[in-house]
Amino acid sequence: MKKILILAQKSIANDFLNEIDNLKDKKEYILISQDEFNLKSNFTYKKLDPTNIARIKPLLINENIEQAYILLEDEEEIRLAYDGVRSIFLHLHIILCSSLDYYANDSFCTLIQPNKMLCNHLIDLLPNVPMIARYIGLAKGEIMQVRVPDGSIYANKHISSISQEFYKIALIYRNNEYILPSANTQILQNDKLLLVGDPNFLNLVFSRIKGQVGQFPSPYADMICCIIDMNLKEDEVIKLINTSLLLHAKSNSSNLLFYVLNPTLNKALDKLNNLNTSSIKVKFFYEKTSLKNIVMDFTNNYSGIFVLNKDMFYKNMTLFYKSALPILKIGKKDFSQLKQIACISSGSLGVENLSSVILDFSLLFSLEASIFYFDQQRMPSKNLIEHINTQSSFFNAKLDLIEFKNLNPIFHFKNNLDILQCLGFDKSMLKNSTFKYFKNDFSKLHKSLEDNYQLYIPYF
Repeated sequence: MKKILILAQKSIANDFLNEIDNLKDKKEYILISQDEFNLKSNFTYKKLDPTNIARIKPLLINENIEQAYILLEDEEEIRLAYDGVRSIFLHLHIILCSSLDYYANDSFCTLIQPNKMLCNHLIDLLPNVPMIARYIGLAKGEIMQVRVPDGSIYANKHISSISQEFYKIALIYRNNEYILPSANTQILQNDKLLLVGDPNFLNLVFSRIKGQVGQFPSPYADMICCIIDMNLKEDEVIKLINTSLLLHAKSNSSNLLFYVLNPTLNKALDKLNNLNTSSIKVKFFYEKTSLKNIVMDFTNNYSGIFVLNKDMFYKNMTLFYKSALPILKIGKKDFSQLKQIACISSGSLGVENLSSVILDFSLLFSLEASIFYFDQQRMPSKNLIEHINTQSSFFNAKLDLIEFKNLNPIFHFKNNLDILQCLGFDKSMLKNSTFKYFKNDFSKLHKSLEDNYQLYIPYF
């Protein structure tokens, strides 16, 4: 039978050995130590100096050892024990506790640094830092635990209302118990969510759950990317530039990046040439290149929000949907003339994915924040009203619920170009169906508002 070798001192290994002693397994252990231990029969105990390999080697040479632990206090003794065990077993997996990098190049050695482990655990408990599984799976953040704070947009939300295309909520921990979530499971304040998926998306979800005020374009990272095709009319190019500059100046973005296709000699080009600063960069593409390559260049190296004109967005919706980043599509008016940001609700609580963005954006740009409610059959639900009140309290800002009983809010948008429409960027929007005009889903009618500014938010 394969055995596990343990070279230990009681001051370091006592708790570990007691835990092993309580395990209900039939694994056999060889313990080498100068200290006394009271252990069960599946331990073969040898009272020897763990660093004295000359005496230890004859005891181990014929044993089938599959793993070794070195749990000693003195760094020099750890090194001596390691060198001795490695001289006997060239490819044995050795686990040891040490603060030195002496063992780092040994691919068959697992180095545990106690101070670093303690530091990591303390860091994990900070409210603004995600707790990731450091010793499970790839240990790259693909398994994350997040606590749902008071006022989070995830509080009181049902699992069925959360799009989980790029990640999954695997478990919910509540009152020292775990819940396997189903579509009807409701997330409550102070729940701990175990998330599994792409680390980049999980970081976005973490920021979204925590919902800090005045952080836009966070949680979608902190950059703005404006893509300009200078074959557009010059005033349209100028509008893209000015919108991006104002968005960068007033938001929490760290950098603004312009990608410029088909550079053309005009006033807009002069303006772009004068924009390069420490936080603003302009990339000109004089040779023909695909939009896909540009989008991939940004998403692979950065993350944030795209600023686009309507033609570029509508013709390439699938490409931008796959980027999983928000899109600001410019409208007819100047960005500085916007007075209100709003979304449309038709009865369901789908607005819970948008309300935090609406309030955050409204605070940054001094806009009125509203939810337009249109359902001729039903009054706004208690859940919707409660959600609006909770979000208003959390952001310390006013979120108005405006009912449209007779007039379709789409017409209200079309007649008021100073309203920025906020809507979820759903996969179903990529399909062009002639029946969309007969459905009570206003997101399908987004192209009807091409003259308005529109903020498309990816669902998580």
